[in-house]
Amino acid sequence: MIEIKQIKKKFHQTSILKGVDLTIQKGEVKVIIGPSGSGKTTFLRCINCLESAESGEILLKGKKIDFSNLSKKERLFLGRHTSMVFQHYNLFRNKTALQNITEGLIMVKKTKKDEAVAIAEVLLTQIGLLEQKDKYPSQLSGGQQQRIGIARALALNPEIVLFDEPTSALDPELVGEILAIIKTLAQDNRTMLIVTHEMSFAKEIADEVIFMEDGQVIAKGTPKQIFEESTNERVNRFLTRVSNQ
Repeated sequence: MIEIKQIKKKFHQTSILKGVDLTIQKGEVKVIIGPSGSGKTTFLRCINCLESAESGEILLKGKKIDFSNLSKKERLFLGRHTSMVFQHYNLFRNKTALQNITEGLIMVKKTKKDEAVAIAEVLLTQIGLLEQKDKYPSQLSGGQQQRIGIARALALNPEIVLFDEPTSALDPELVGEILAIIKTLAQDNRTMLIVTHEMSFAKEIADEVIFMEDGQVIAKGTPKQIFEESTNERVNRFLTRVSNQ
């Protein structure tokens, strides 16, 4: 179980996160939806220590960490046990597909190079890109780059994989292949927290859907409760708007 309590974050005195709570059981898939600027991405980045939360705590692998007083050791701990898949891939442009996957294993987990390569090649095979292992990001399509990003996140074997709008930078015809990979991960009981604007995908894959606005959790429930039975006027307005786009 991963328990996150009262995460708060400000940018230039503006509150971006106003005390966000979330509990995720092992193997669960939770999906965060909501309007742009509601703090969804910032929340993921705070969990992964890419942003510094002002306060709050996380219980992960039996270890309680206070975000208001993070040590270097605790940052490394969170970096080893949480992995992020980014909206714009964030691959190292000067490294091959293989090297993008092995980098974290070697630098973060101190894995021996030959072992890291073996792990990377297994993952590349699973995502259908082993033949592209020596290509650089500029030589790959957006969908291929995002698949590398997913493999890179999985290589660390994290407790939870964080997906930040994993399909929003892709051409429409490439969206399906990335969603299919994420569905496969869900079937393999990977613990995942996903921010997405793909409502049909959220409805299909989520164990729980969380609606965020203005740095707060406004509503949460099963996909049926949120998408079909919600009595929350703000949630319903949002769903109506996105369904008409």
